[in-house]
Amino acid sequence: MPYFKNSENTCTFIGHIGKDVVAGTNSKSTRFSIATTLSLGKDRSPSEKTIWVPLEIWNDHPAFSFLKKGKMIYVVGYYDTYDYMDGETKRYFHSFKVTELKLLDKKEQEKAS
Repeated sequence: MPYFKNSENTCTFIGHIGKDVVAGTNSKSTRFSIATTLSLGKDRSPSEKTIWVPLEIWNDHPAFSFLKKGKMIYVVGYYDTYDYMDGETKRYFHSFKVTELKLLDKKEQEKAS
């Protein structure tokens, strides 16, 4: 997987995994989502919005077996777009390819080390 260290197409997220991550049988990578929180406060009044971020990770990533629902993770990756034909209609899928991942739950960090 390419790593664009100095790329302007680098994204960083911290969030909670939405559901247990299970490797697909016919693919080298797996897609999953994390929930991130965006704070929107006009006039300093607290207001939050949950944003679901689609991610894609290689199935042989060392932390793969620790990716369970509710775990907080830190990810760095790059934005990618796929297109495909759905009958006569061209459709697009967007995701962030994970290049770096850290478990932020202390118990899981100890198991992974």
